[in-house]
Amino acid sequence: MDDVIDSRLYFIRIDEMDKPVRAGKPYCTICSKLALDVGVKEFVLLHEQGVCVYDTKEYNGISFSFRTEIFKYAFL
Repeated sequence: MDDVIDSRLYFIRIDEMDKPVRAGKPYCTICSKLALDVGVKEFVLLHEQGVCVYDTKEYNGISFSFRTEIFKYAFL
């Protein structure tokens, strides 16, 4: 597992035509927490405005903030 410490994780979705799909805001708290726990240093997403490199702590914080927003509106 030491091989991932201080590594950079690239995440991209591919559509049914094998074309890259642009990402929205970070939202997967399972992914963000796992990356943080194993020592991944940076998380990379392809957004509309281009490639964005997040520090894993920042990515985790954004993911949990997104989750909080979803739950806030789910119970209105």
